[in-house]
Amino acid sequence: MVSRRRLAAIVISLALGLVGLELVTAAYFSLSGNRGFIYKAKVISAPHNQEQSTPVTRFYVSPYLGFVRAPHTPLREIIDYSRLEAMAKPDTTPAWFDSRTNNHGFLSRRDYPVQKVDPKDFVIGLFGGSVAQNFALQGEAALFDALRQEPGLRTRNLILVNLSSGGYKQPQQLLALCYYLSLGQSFDFVINIDGFNELALAALNQASNIAPSMPDSQQMVPLANLATISSDVSSFVNTARLLELREAVADNVRRQKNCFSALCHAWHALDGIARTRRYQSMLQMVVPQSPQSLVQLQPAQEEHADITSYIAIWRRSTQAMHALLASQRTPYLHVLQPNQYVSKHRFSSEERKVALNPKSGYRAAIEQGYPKLRDDVMNLRTNGFPIVDASKIFDDEDTWVFSDDCCHYNQTGNELLARVIATAATDVIQQREPLRVASPAADNSRAR
Repeated sequence: MVSRRRLAAIVISLALGLVGLELVTAAYFSLSGNRGFIYKAKVISAPHNQEQSTPVTRFYVSPYLGFVRAPHTPLREIIDYSRLEAMAKPDTTPAWFDSRTNNHGFLSRRDYPVQKVDPKDFVIGLFGGSVAQNFALQGEAALFDALRQEPGLRTRNLILVNLSSGGYKQPQQLLALCYYLSLGQSFDFVINIDGFNELALAALNQASNIAPSMPDSQQMVPLANLATISSDVSSFVNTARLLELREAVADNVRRQKNCFSALCHAWHALDGIARTRRYQSMLQMVVPQSPQSLVQLQPAQEEHADITSYIAIWRRSTQAMHALLASQRTPYLHVLQPNQYVSKHRFSSEERKVALNPKSGYRAAIEQGYPKLRDDVMNLRTNGFPIVDASKIFDDEDTWVFSDDCCHYNQTGNELLARVIATAATDVIQQREPLRVASPAADNSRAR
């Protein structure tokens, strides 16, 4: 029988072992620059009015737009809380944290279509993917402040109609414009922010044997499998597991954020890596090519599997948007968005860890495609097309502007982008040629 003294020695040894392991783990995170995640746990509140049960997917198949989010979905169920914190200014909880999708599944305080109720109302349509969607949350105030410097807009009631959504790429912006015009949505000005998804997500589609012109395969594959009519339930089960695993990855990040010890943080970090790898592996296996699916995605054609074809879809789509709006005498501005993988931005050591990922699945398409996109922008501008190259606006910035290793910006980055867009927008609205933006410091002159 173990004596009390021996038992106490065992307990003390175990405790000291755990303390030692905790100190070693904490030292590792400290040296790797992750001190902020340890011993500073924050209690993450649940989303307001959180549902008792979580649906299999929060996307709906749209006959016009490919996919849309479920109406009234809280922002915290769209963007993980840790990413929201990275987007916001340090130690702040902005009002847009409590945003929800509206009746049509877009992040907006207003239901659609928006009707003008005052002759001073000035409706700005915003189109694009998640960068444009985040800009609607973070850049609206800065955009409006800058636009109101223009005498003609100073007394107008500026209204932003956000028709951008995560994962959207051309021709989804074009189709969204057509659809909402048919619903009676009027615009006084339209902004389209894109470029990244048209390359990165088109390349992912191609890798999954889905045509680059089709909506994002990461969203459409699970939806298409859920719409499969088959006596074999394996496809449905695999899709449900895929979506559950995606939710588990997001939940693991939330739990890691609440850790109060280095060991807890390390456990969830390793678990998150394993879950992410399983999710990526399963995603490659779940490809909807069954003729029994109610949602059929056009298969890829090998002869069109290059960057040039992706850019051609982008170019034709934006030209069609411009032509459609010109027929209604509505000004249009196309903005080529910045991205860290083709930027000369001066990254601090901390921002570099957040913003640059050598193993990013998007990086190759962006590095290969953006120089060609920039050439296309120049050619379009030479022919009088209202487009601005904003891809270099962060080059001369020393401040932290990126919020993740994909493509998104923090509050500072979105405010910088807002000022560039406002300057170009006033030129377009006044029927002047928009700026060719290289960087704010490099080119402050206006082309007339």
